[in-house]
Amino acid sequence: MLTRLLIAVVCALVLPHWAPASWAQPAESRLSLQQQCSIQGGEAFLQLGGNPDKGDVYLTHFSKELDKCLMSMDFKRGNFIFGNMIDAWRLKPIAMYFRIADDASLTKDLAPKLCALMAPRRKKLTCHSSAEYRAFVGYYMEQ
Repeated sequence: MLTRLLIAVVCALVLPHWAPASWAQPAESRLSLQQQCSIQGGEAFLQLGGNPDKGDVYLTHFSKELDKCLMSMDFKRGNFIFGNMIDAWRLKPIAMYFRIADDASLTKDLAPKLCALMAPRRKKLTCHSSAEYRAFVGYYMEQ
C-alpha cells in the first residue's frame, strides 16, 4: 500500500492534468467552482490512494485568488504519516509532508523526513515540523 501511495504521488508530480474545457462555460450553465472543486477533490483523493475506511481525510477549497482547486489530504499507514496539498485539477503538488513515528512519538511534533512547500508564484521552501507544514497549508486553504 505504501508503494502504491508513493507511486501515486510521483505520478502526480510528473503527469499534470488540465481542467476539462466544459469548465469554461458561462456560470449559469455549470456548477460553481467550489462545487466542481469539491467533486474533483473527492475523485483525486481516491485516485491518489485515499481510503476513508483507514482514517484518511481530505479537505477541498477553491481559491479565487490563485484560481486553483486546493485539496489537503492526510494519510497514516502504520508508523508512516503523510500530508499533501495539491492542485486537484492538475494533480500538481503544492506541499508534501512525510515522517516516520513510533507509538511514543505519534503526538509529538518531530522533524519530518520530507517537508517541501511549493508556494504558488514563489520558490520551493522546506519546513522543519508538522506545525510549519500545517501553517502553510492552512494559509492557502483559507484564501
